[in-house]
Amino acid sequence: MNIFKSTKAKELHDKIILLTTKALKADALLTNDKELVNLQEVHIIWT
Repeated sequence: MNIFKSTKAKELHDKIILLTTKALKADALLTNDKELVNLQEVHIIWT
């Protein structure tokens, strides 16, 4: 199973951030990264 295909993020560090957030079943991700915000794959705090 290739977990990296379960996100639309293009850059490796963005994939790691999003997939870690999902794997931990976190309620939200604290970031100001516009690309991550625009993907709308996880709930974002602080845009």
